[in-house]
Amino acid sequence: MGTADESRERTYMSSTESDAEAARLVHQDQFITATTGMLPRGLILRDGQRVLDVACGPGGWACVLARSHPEVQVVGVDIGQAMIDHATTAAREQDLSNVSFHLLDVTGPWELPDASFDLVNARLMVGFLTDEKWRHAIGEIMRVLVPGGTVVLTENDDVLASSLALETLKLHVYRSARRAGLSHHPLGHHFGITPLLGRYLREAGFAEIQQEAHVLDYSAGMPGHRAVTEVIKAGTRLVQPFIVRQGLATQQELDGLHERSIDEMESPDFRGLWYFLRIWGRKPVGAEDSRPGSMDDRSGTTR
Repeated sequence: MGTADESRERTYMSSTESDAEAARLVHQDQFITATTGMLPRGLILRDGQRVLDVACGPGGWACVLARSHPEVQVVGVDIGQAMIDHATTAAREQDLSNVSFHLLDVTGPWELPDASFDLVNARLMVGFLTDEKWRHAIGEIMRVLVPGGTVVLTENDDVLASSLALETLKLHVYRSARRAGLSHHPLGHHFGITPLLGRYLREAGFAEIQQEAHVLDYSAGMPGHRAVTEVIKAGTRLVQPFIVRQGLATQQELDGLHERSIDEMESPDFRGLWYFLRIWGRKPVGAEDSRPGSMDDRSGTTR
């Protein structure tokens, strides 16, 4: 029977203990927030509420929320000790007393009490959840939410680019993900997760489900070009061991594609779009538990 670290290496596309991955996630989190905002329009947070950030990585979203909403308590959980250390350091440097970070493998049982959070947020979990684990995670989110509480998921299927080398690299990524059970597309052309999110939420019992699409243009000459292409360069480098383990390309092939993709992304003719889907829903309020003061989306906004 393999160790937990060996299991993680097989099922996670990038190392959860890598400083390079933590740095990449910090920058990725910034441009996702700039594109989508913190939360859907209309969701407001009330004094004393508790927010859970699932697979929080280095804590970017959680720290921003804690800083902008000192009246709430924020908890971030992640499987990687390096990620928790980065997040804890960031919170300490910002003097944030209303946020804390803890180790938790979201693919296993969650050691969190029932009905203990008013809002659960999760971004980009597609890189480590199979269909079975998605259902498990959504079920645990339902369990830890208070009646009337809200779940907010943000995911993406593909990053479109005019670069032949980058498109080829991406096919290796998605086909490797398909082989590992992480791509839900029948041909492994992309992750294929966004069409399934509504079904997962409905099957778990969530109500009032809504969704919205966002797009980030990172073409040459656009404001986000440099930041996004740097994140893509780092990501396509860090995922290479995963591709090699799946047996779909050699390291030499990947090195060549990576170098050519860098050249092509730096061309003035380069064009690229990154799509995100955000979907949210409520845990129904039972007649026996109509706790007041839960998440309310009737007015106001958090951005």
